[in-house]
Amino acid sequence: MPEKQPRPEWNLSERDTIILQELARDPQLTSRRLRDLLDEEYDIDVSHVTVNESIRRMREDGVFREALVPNEEHLFFSLFEFQFNPEGFEENWRDALEHIRSSRHTFMYFLSDGDYQWKTIMMFKDREQESKWIHEFYKEYGELITNLRNSVVTNVLKFGTDPELFEVFQEDATTSDRRHRSPNQSNSPNRVTASSSSVGGSSNASRAIVRRWTSSAPSTMRNCRTFSWKRAIGRS
Repeated sequence: MPEKQPRPEWNLSERDTIILQELARDPQLTSRRLRDLLDEEYDIDVSHVTVNESIRRMREDGVFREALVPNEEHLFFSLFEFQFNPEGFEENWRDALEHIRSSRHTFMYFLSDGDYQWKTIMMFKDREQESKWIHEFYKEYGELITNLRNSVVTNVLKFGTDPELFEVFQEDATTSDRRHRSPNQSNSPNRVTASSSSVGGSSNASRAIVRRWTSSAPSTMRNCRTFSWKRAIGRS
């Protein structure tokens, strides 16, 4: 099985965190508009060149990823879950993994615990195309798979990153800073903290975050249509 990658250690500044939050709200923001927001909303004075450099560095460091995702009205999403047959798994799993990962239909591919350890989110134009992909996969790797479950996503109720999620970076930075600070040291009076713990404080950043924070959650949700493709299906 693929080795679990170590968690990267990102050293993000308060400015970096705010840039991520604003891009999460509107990915189309230009570096000049971000510069203006930093100045107007957070009292942070930087050039648009500096903003561009921050975005470039975070992108190269893997802090965030960019993807073009079709609307579900044009392509539908399916959650695939793969259960393995232990016999022959060690010899064949790499080819199967690469087959799934390199497929044009694979939007997200991840590992999890439990009986169904490989999971993917796939995109297809119709059910016929989805069935064909499953059929071809079983023809090639049927001996490796005990069962394949797939659930069709019928309603996308939320898709995106909430801007306030990025506050965790500043929370981690604050915790680390406290851990390494001597008892006689204190926070700089000029430091602005854009973390959830600063809400209600006196910083401009915390006030701006409170002003712009919104939350909503649907009260009902339709069940996904679920299909189970047994190992015997698709063998031809």
